[in-house]
Amino acid sequence: MRLFYFIADSFPAWRVDLVELFGVQLRRLGVDTVWSTRRNDAGWLGRVDMHDQTAILPISLGRKSAAAKIINRFLEPLSELLIFLRLVFGERYDIIQVRDDRYSAAFFALLAARIRGARFTYWLSFPFPEHDLAMAAESAGARKTFLQLRGRFARWWLYRVIMPAADHVFVQSPKMRENIARMGIDAEKMTPVPMGIPPRLLDWLETAQGEVVPGRVLYLGTLAASRKLETLVEAFAQVHTQFPHATLMFVGDGDFPHERTNLEQCVQRLGLGQAVEFTGFVPMEQAWQLVATAEVCVSPFAPCDTLDVASPTKLVEYMAFGKPVVANVHPEQTMILNDSGVGALVPWSASGFADGIAALLAEPVAAAAKAGDGPAWVRAHRTYDGIAETVARRYETLAGRGSEENRVTNPRQTGKNA
Repeated sequence: MRLFYFIADSFPAWRVDLVELFGVQLRRLGVDTVWSTRRNDAGWLGRVDMHDQTAILPISLGRKSAAAKIINRFLEPLSELLIFLRLVFGERYDIIQVRDDRYSAAFFALLAARIRGARFTYWLSFPFPEHDLAMAAESAGARKTFLQLRGRFARWWLYRVIMPAADHVFVQSPKMRENIARMGIDAEKMTPVPMGIPPRLLDWLETAQGEVVPGRVLYLGTLAASRKLETLVEAFAQVHTQFPHATLMFVGDGDFPHERTNLEQCVQRLGLGQAVEFTGFVPMEQAWQLVATAEVCVSPFAPCDTLDVASPTKLVEYMAFGKPVVANVHPEQTMILNDSGVGALVPWSASGFADGIAALLAEPVAAAAKAGDGPAWVRAHRTYDGIAETVARRYETLAGRGSEENRVTNPRQTGKNA
């Protein structure tokens, strides 16, 4: 099975749902991927190695100036046109796939697939049109106009042109499939692919060493402003009055410097300076080591249209560690905690999180016992080797290599997770 994949990430790709799913697990199942990525440095169109697979880098002036970034936006379709010619006249692929906001690439990929008799698929990991429109509502002036125009165009392009024409669409969650189906896209041609964990995490946990730090509450993930993590800081302030020894650790960073700065200022305003720690971005295994030291882990997802369709990685990672978790009501989180029977599900509010965290800190033995079923649930439902089987079987069916009986039949990914 040969796959050509246009992704929105810059070289080299690092997201686990790209590197682990496509670079490791699907490759193990016989899916050979060639990538088209964006890039941060200057250069001509060329082939490079990425995770022992081939990646094609676009023409670029680099990203050292605003002018270069703008010009790159116009050079990107030129690179895609040259790649299109290779797809039409060069090696044949079974599947040509486009991810997220590679909007012009979607046109060339669809056309190349039709010419060469390949299947065209689209992968939506985040609702970019809706995000632009939501950001526009909070903006003013030229930025507001730009975001509105981009959001409206992307919404029309994806839901009226690309997705109807696609042979199949992969989405992030059942909630995203439900929302897109309301746009007129057939739900039967959409497959939710949730976020998962690398199988090696479970192997790593079997030999991991580390002591739990009493009272440590840990958040793992982005500090992006859209997450509204001030609510978590306010919740911790309430917890700290009941448990003065408690500490809060943020493992991760913002997309922009001001996002972390704003949270640090919130911490200082609430008088929590000595009780809250920000680690910034750390390597994956170091992050795992920090999670292992937590007494309670938290997974806050602010209620909004763009985050309601998310598939939370952090919650699954916490569960793999067997950690007591506090998560707010959210389509995917609610399903996971109800299905697994672990964790505390709370409303989105500072008081809700404070009550959930305090209850687990007050009864650590009972909290740990309840969390004990987490690793088994994760192993059965959310490791990337199992997720890869679902995606590979869908590819096989699309390419005419799989029978109807073999369509998405991995027992770990059907049923309640479909």
